[in-house]
Amino acid sequence: MSHAKLSPSAAARWRQCPASPELESAYPDIPSKASKEGTLAHLLLESSLLVGLPPVEFMTTVSTRGPFQNVHDEMIRLINDVYHAVIKLEGRLYIEKRVNPGRILGVGDNLCWGTADIIVTQPEHNKLIVADLKFGRNPVHPSSDQLMLYALGATALADYNIEQFELIIYQPRLHKGISHHLLAAEMNSFSRNIHQSVLATQNNPQQITGDNCFWCKAKSDCAAYQLKIIKDSFD
Repeated sequence: MSHAKLSPSAAARWRQCPASPELESAYPDIPSKASKEGTLAHLLLESSLLVGLPPVEFMTTVSTRGPFQNVHDEMIRLINDVYHAVIKLEGRLYIEKRVNPGRILGVGDNLCWGTADIIVTQPEHNKLIVADLKFGRNPVHPSSDQLMLYALGATALADYNIEQFELIIYQPRLHKGISHHLLAAEMNSFSRNIHQSVLATQNNPQQITGDNCFWCKAKSDCAAYQLKIIKDSFD
């Protein structure tokens, strides 16, 4: 999403200010301890699902000197719960699947895309499920624009008429899963609103502030962000 303005929360998953990826490109990518742990938790869940073994069993089959060397007991226990919750979802399972809501929004494949942790298609129920793992402790609600965009992109995987969506956030340090249900009409309304936002600013890109700033490497030098901090302080 380098040239189109979406709502701040919609941009958050792609970790860029929509109008200025060039600003961030000058800064080194230094992952934090929390981001490393989150990446490892995702790898554990993905690997366990791919081989069909719960994490408590999967970890007995891998070397402790490889990519899983920093997996700790708490992570194994928590991701084990997520694994069993995902397995209970009936339908065709897609793991770490790239989705392109930008294609549906008419801004191209490379301007608005992401990787969904879990997608489940259920043609017998005319339903689509999209789930996301959050290993941190900051509460995230499944009705977020991030997951809505994932679901929008995931509709390309369904060769049936989707009547309902279920969006799930697995945040094992806080809960075992929270769902948000919506009908196709609600998703269509979301799509139209986002599309109009894209069309309105496509030819006038600008820096915006919002939840996406949390991940931005250039926020300390961003005029828009500094202005927001000043305004928030006075408010």
